[in-house]
Amino acid sequence: MVDESPGIQNKKLLIVALGLALIVMVLYNLRISQVRRAGRGDIVELLRYNRDIEAGEKIKANDFDIVRVDKRLVGSLGQVIERSGLEHVLDIGRLNQPVQRGLLAFWPHVTRDSRYNPAGTISKDKVAIALPLDANLIPGDIVSVGDRVNVLGMLSVEGKPFKTYRIIESVVVRTIGGKGSRVYMTPKSRGSIAERGMRMYRSITVEVSPKVSPQLYNVISHTHNGKVWIELCSGKQAIPPTAGQINPELSQLARYAAVRPEGPEGPVEP
Repeated sequence: MVDESPGIQNKKLLIVALGLALIVMVLYNLRISQVRRAGRGDIVELLRYNRDIEAGEKIKANDFDIVRVDKRLVGSLGQVIERSGLEHVLDIGRLNQPVQRGLLAFWPHVTRDSRYNPAGTISKDKVAIALPLDANLIPGDIVSVGDRVNVLGMLSVEGKPFKTYRIIESVVVRTIGGKGSRVYMTPKSRGSIAERGMRMYRSITVEVSPKVSPQLYNVISHTHNGKVWIELCSGKQAIPPTAGQINPELSQLARYAAVRPEGPEGPVEP
């Protein structure tokens, strides 16, 4: 192979140098243009999450990146939070819903807007309560937020031997393992864990009437281990007229809570 003459090599180096200089010039001019547009108010700085954050988790200034966006596009993005709003966001301190890394920050994430507030998902005249589940009887990821479930427990009624009862039927699930339904979607997301269902969890939150809430806790206190398990109702099943009511057979247990004697390491199981 014939070696190239020094003149040809110099020409190639010159072409490469000119190419690099051109690239640097273009990038420099783009940056200068961006700075000038920002000075004229044509560029808006927005907040973007740089990590996944759960609902209720404390947020800090370093949880956000700054993204520069053409001002003409901001109106189509919705209620985005600009950099100037960071201090107010930190004053609020927590998010009312889970968010994913790379998502722009929106005011409904930190305000009490009922459309985005998790409490806004609870039906009118209902309250949400957490139920402790028996870890050995968890149905797995077949259960999702919004499903209806029956709550069961092993109880002794009127001194008779323990047996399984349906304590309450057809109550709506609002969270699974403390995780509720996400109220947003991103191009890369397929919904939250709670929307898809969780495989392992030790509690669920269901909605009941304020009257039934203490009655249900009273009944659960009488179970042999203070825990319950659930049956998933078919989506094709009609809602029974007794939905959300304590089983009449357990009315006596619903009136009073069981008092468990304290041992060295806490309450002693009966």
